[in-house]
Amino acid sequence: MKKLILTNLLSNYAMKFIGMVVALLMIPFLLSTLGKEAFGIIVLAESLVLFSEILTVSLKLSLTRYATFSLSKGLIDEFSEYLSTGRGVLFILTSVVFAIGCVIAYFFPFMVKTSGEYVGQSRLLFVLITVGFCISIPNIVFWSVLYAKQRYDILNLATSGTLLAKNAAIFLIFIFFPTSRTMVTYGIIYISTTWIQNFIIYLLHKRFMPGIQIRLKNFRVEKVREILSYSVHTSIGRLSTLLYDNAAMLLIGFFWGAAQNAVYSVSLKLASVLKRLFLEASWTLTPTFIDLTAKGDKQRSEHLFLMYTKIMTIINTPLCFILIALAQPIIVLWVGNDFLPAVELLPVH
Repeated sequence: MKKLILTNLLSNYAMKFIGMVVALLMIPFLLSTLGKEAFGIIVLAESLVLFSEILTVSLKLSLTRYATFSLSKGLIDEFSEYLSTGRGVLFILTSVVFAIGCVIAYFFPFMVKTSGEYVGQSRLLFVLITVGFCISIPNIVFWSVLYAKQRYDILNLATSGTLLAKNAAIFLIFIFFPTSRTMVTYGIIYISTTWIQNFIIYLLHKRFMPGIQIRLKNFRVEKVREILSYSVHTSIGRLSTLLYDNAAMLLIGFFWGAAQNAVYSVSLKLASVLKRLFLEASWTLTPTFIDLTAKGDKQRSEHLFLMYTKIMTIINTPLCFILIALAQPIIVLWVGNDFLPAVELLPVH
């Protein structure tokens, strides 16, 4: 188990690090090719869609909890029932998210101070991002299979690969086809790479659990209550996090426009990277803790929790102080003098 935990953690940190480097490189590139306003619209569109993740991530965590617990106890039929029931719920959620997304897409230009040339593009962009997000929702069950098997290393490899593919596609297309430098192109690439990622996860779940039956005929009404009950608890935590990260961007976009939203987004990016790198990486341990709980191994759970917490505190506290002390040179070197207001916000974040 120690080897598996170490592999999962290292692969997760590698994925987060890759994401951090890609974000730091792509933000200046997108600003220079699309412009500050278009970049601000993309950031806001993706932030709005993230609010839908409150429910989807909560359901993912709930399915992971129940499925892992059943698998650890060797209850394969129950394992299949939880995943099949979850997929039925996720199909309903997909239709709801798509309908709401289409409505928001129509009003999206009015929610942000958007120039006339970007009105049509911003609507279509939001629809494309919504469709891309909806592709992922019913496939959460296949991710949950690999979570239950504690194969975060495989998930991280697939995620990192598609992340690199997405940004490489954006970079190459925008460089060699200048006329395609639009928000719509960005949205099409978003959908394409999302579909590829989910198809890879589907193939991987068949490889690691070839006999598992995830079918609607295994749907169990009594398990809906269990899944949704746990999802409500996790949704509260997700909502508070998303409000902290995105409410300000929504307000800034509404009152001051997409350009100022881009400045705020830049100020938040480095703090968000640290959060993903150190806080969200700890989610890798979730199925391990569930497995230990299912086996009644309280001592190893406590040891793992305390050891990991101490190590993370020792590592990330100095990094926070470095970002605070060097806020101005970092921002100027990264995106230029046009984003100097972000220097004052970075230490706060």
